[in-house]
Amino acid sequence: MSGEPLGEGLSEKIIPIGPSAGNGNGLLAKIGVCDAVYVVHQGLYDVLFDEPWLEQFFYGKEKSVLVRKQT
Repeated sequence: MSGEPLGEGLSEKIIPIGPSAGNGNGLLAKIGVCDAVYVVHQGLYDVLFDEPWLEQFFYGKEKSVLVRKQT
């Protein structure tokens, strides 16, 4: 509910983690770690797609698209 405290240390200010509408103003862009996060996501999906049991969950999905959307 509006006007009620959110808890100690929390604020009502919302800082987007990723770029908002592609403007590059997200928190990750501000602290300069977008490339590092992309590399981590790429590594994760490399492992997931190479694992025979897990790859079934990604059938028909393009790895590069998933990495881009995740980042």
